[in-house]
Amino acid sequence: NTSLDEEHINEIQIKRLIDSVDYYYCIEGLTPRGFLEFFVESIMNEFGRMKEVKRAAFTGSMRRKKSFVRDIDILLLPEFNTGGYDGAKSELLLKKLSNLTFINELTAINSKPDNISGTFKTTLGIDMEIIITCSKAWPLDLFYTTGSKEHVKRVEEIAMQRGLFNGSSIQLNSQLKMRSNKPEAIAGFEDNSDAIIYKMLDLQYIPPELRENNNEIGLALNKRLPELIKLKDIKGDLHVHSSWSDGLIDFDEMVAKAKVLGYEYLAISDHSISNIYGKGLNEERIIEKFEYIKYLKAKTKVLKILMGGEVDIKSIGKMDYGEHILEQMDIVLGSMHSNYTNSFEENTLRVISAIENSNVNIIAHPTGVVFGARAPYLLDMERIIEAAATHGKALEINSYFIRLDLNENYSRKVKAIGGKIAINTDSHRLNNLDMIKLGVDVARRAGLEKEDVINTMSLGELMNWKQKTARYKK
Repeated sequence: NTSLDEEHINEIQIKRLIDSVDYYYCIEGLTPRGFLEFFVESIMNEFGRMKEVKRAAFTGSMRRKKSFVRDIDILLLPEFNTGGYDGAKSELLLKKLSNLTFINELTAINSKPDNISGTFKTTLGIDMEIIITCSKAWPLDLFYTTGSKEHVKRVEEIAMQRGLFNGSSIQLNSQLKMRSNKPEAIAGFEDNSDAIIYKMLDLQYIPPELRENNNEIGLALNKRLPELIKLKDIKGDLHVHSSWSDGLIDFDEMVAKAKVLGYEYLAISDHSISNIYGKGLNEERIIEKFEYIKYLKAKTKVLKILMGGEVDIKSIGKMDYGEHILEQMDIVLGSMHSNYTNSFEENTLRVISAIENSNVNIIAHPTGVVFGARAPYLLDMERIIEAAATHGKALEINSYFIRLDLNENYSRKVKAIGGKIAINTDSHRLNNLDMIKLGVDVARRAGLEKEDVINTMSLGELMNWKQKTARYKK
């Protein structure tokens, strides 16, 4: 029964503890989609080897590209259901799916007039629902299973106004019923075959990532949906660690991978001196690295190598390196790795002071959240987002699969006030570079367009942006 004073627990620590407990309750039952992405190809390959299966597609939160998901939903079209729905054969196939390598057991079956679904326990530690449908029902089933429920409800309301809702489901008009027998032909590309529903209702096609009832319906009615950023728009990664700190990437492999990704540039951004666990570079080592990067720049013709740094924000107004070091870097990312248990106000001012530093270009993983390991820092993100926009600095969407920080909600706020985002991977291993797609997914869910993201710029444009956001010109 020791008192709080005797234990030296202050109000900030209590607040941090409460926030951490709340955070763990919020993520209970969730799985990072980035973890599941490792198995997507093998799952689809297993369906592809089944002679009964004509087509399979991820749907639900996987199709909407949510960062963290509660289950996996898959829509299946068997060969025997292309002419109409055969309930008996569909149920037999559903039970046969228990033999797939990633399935442990079938736990529930739900049968409807035009489809049947089963809930399965999987070897991935997450439930999977597989819905077996038929050709004529494919567009509607894809739409309904994709969700979200709130989005579907709003689309149904529009269908009702136009006499295309029967009280339980949207009805395809007679012309579209004929076309829906060949879902692969609809709209010219398979994955968007539910596009016919939006077209029928005179709505602009709404990408799955936006189907969360965040005014996407109103924008689609007025044909004003954003042209979402695409993976191919990314010109480079500005947050990659090397063996100079705690990275495990061979330089030649890094260059080869960047070439495969279609990059123009890559910033090698290692940790700064205070980051001991990350093998941060002291001043002597950072000067050696400057010389090494000069050598790489001269040696490497297929990719522009940038001297970057992930520099700790030590305290209010104090970065881990002096300005004489920072001003020599091509790209500086400011980040917090220690003392984040300080007060809400102190943490906020630390980040804002880094934003106000003329040599800092990007704030990396701004909230500090790590899925299942660390709750977000105590920060006033509204003020930080406003400060970044005011000073023309970028906030990072860190694409590492258990970070995804900034999240879509904060990223949406950045766009709303005209701020800029950088989508980076924080790579420490070669395969981490592929996680850029997870960051792009977050950006798409936030409604971000190409012009909202700094690393869609060419290198020349990026360096011009950097110069314009500094308080002074070199």
